[in-house]
Amino acid sequence: MVAEAEPVGSLADEAVKLLRAVADSSATDHTCTTSWCPVCRAVGYVRDNPELVDQATRMGVELLRSVRDAVETIVTTPRSTS
Repeated sequence: MVAEAEPVGSLADEAVKLLRAVADSSATDHTCTTSWCPVCRAVGYVRDNPELVDQATRMGVELLRSVRDAVETIVTTPRSTS
């Protein structure tokens, strides 16, 4: 039996899914012996602040769109021959 694939979402949606999967797997595979462990702190932050992760992902997407637009402008703007 083949499992039906989940539909692919936007870049932001997929990035959030990836971050959550990494956080979940890190939490189950990692045994922290200190309270300052960066892995545990990052996983805890992602779990406690999912809205901030979503916002950071959206901001990253907007940054990439701006870079893409700038590159398109440079590529499509005719060069002067003076």
